[in-house]
Amino acid sequence: FEARMDERLEELSQERASLLTQRLDLAQREAALATAALTLARATRSIEAPEEDAQAEALVGTTASEENAAAEKREFLNRVAAVPWGVLGTQLTASRQERANAPKPDLETVLVDPAGLSYIQEVGPALAGGASGAIYEFLGIQDDDGFPADVVRSLRQEVQAKLHRYAVAQVIHAVGPDFRTDRYANDDDAIEALTVAYSNVLHEYATSGLCHLRLLPLSGGIFSGSHASKIADMTATALGSAFLRLSDQHRQVVLASSGIELCIFLEKDFPRFANALQLAQASSDAGSSGTPDAVVCTPAEQRKASLVLPRGVPPPAVPPPEAPPEEEEI
Repeated sequence: FEARMDERLEELSQERASLLTQRLDLAQREAALATAALTLARATRSIEAPEEDAQAEALVGTTASEENAAAEKREFLNRVAAVPWGVLGTQLTASRQERANAPKPDLETVLVDPAGLSYIQEVGPALAGGASGAIYEFLGIQDDDGFPADVVRSLRQEVQAKLHRYAVAQVIHAVGPDFRTDRYANDDDAIEALTVAYSNVLHEYATSGLCHLRLLPLSGGIFSGSHASKIADMTATALGSAFLRLSDQHRQVVLASSGIELCIFLEKDFPRFANALQLAQASSDAGSSGTPDAVVCTPAEQRKASLVLPRGVPPPAVPPPEAPPEEEEI
């Protein structure tokens, strides 16, 4: 009996050892599976993490870029000054008298010509009138049969602009949109066209190598059509948007300007454009802690830009907006 009991105990011991071996094997397999799962998780994370990090970096970069663009737009608008003279330095008063409020442009100044497309492509400068006619006379090309070849090649449709260096000044010939046509009946379409036109003007200015720009309202006067009462506000809005469409390099060049003037030839139009620009500056500065610069050309601003009013001509004040002007070419 004792011998059989010993044999049975031996058998049980062997079975117990076998079970322990099996349990150990299972434990090792479970550990191997856990290790494999951890390795797989790490490998998956190494693939997904860069994409997530890149997306996060892109989001941060986009936000920073937008904030930087907004800051540069504020700086640009605050550098633009509405001035009571046209690009040639004269102003037409309410009594229809033309007076000199600023020096004529020189070789250090870029001025904008509100060119008519038909004159550029077909008629030539000889028959031009209004602001363009006065500019062509100043340039000495009023009797020419046509414009320089590079200007003719570059200006084939509305909103295009081309810089050309003449003997007395650098001029950006710019063809503004004609708002008398139905294609610009919608405000958004009109502002978009103005934005493209001003963006092309600023692009040409950035390539001029000069740092003083005399702008004027494109599509003003008789070309403002049904937008006559809104052209000042549309001009200020389009200028800000146009600046943002420049390349980073060209934006920096424009911001380095010593003077950017929005030249208003008609005395009666000056209050509207000055106030519109002031509102655009205030709107742009709404998210900034800084105080916007003055938009009206004060004596201090004139000295800074080397533009001094003739004796007896006081710096203009900015009265409340007037009623829309009569249709008259600017």
